[in-house]
Amino acid sequence: MKTDTQDMVATNQTMKRVGHCLYRSEKSGIYYAILKRIGKQIKRSLKTSDHALAKRRLADLQGKAARLSSGETGRISFETLVKR
Repeated sequence: MKTDTQDMVATNQTMKRVGHCLYRSEKSGIYYAILKRIGKQIKRSLKTSDHALAKRRLADLQGKAARLSSGETGRISFETLVKR
């Protein structure tokens, strides 16, 4: 029986870095983005095997990740948000 750690190790061995924050699965050819924001790692499939499209989707994802807020505004309650 495999554990989550063994699955992750197997996945890491089949990924090849092809650019900044851009990885490609050697098995399926699908591109993945791995980036960090506010001390958290964000991993997403870009759901394409086309390199140019993967770069565009990576740029979109980086833009969305840049908008993530930290600190006080990142932990706002719904009540406080409604009052604003």
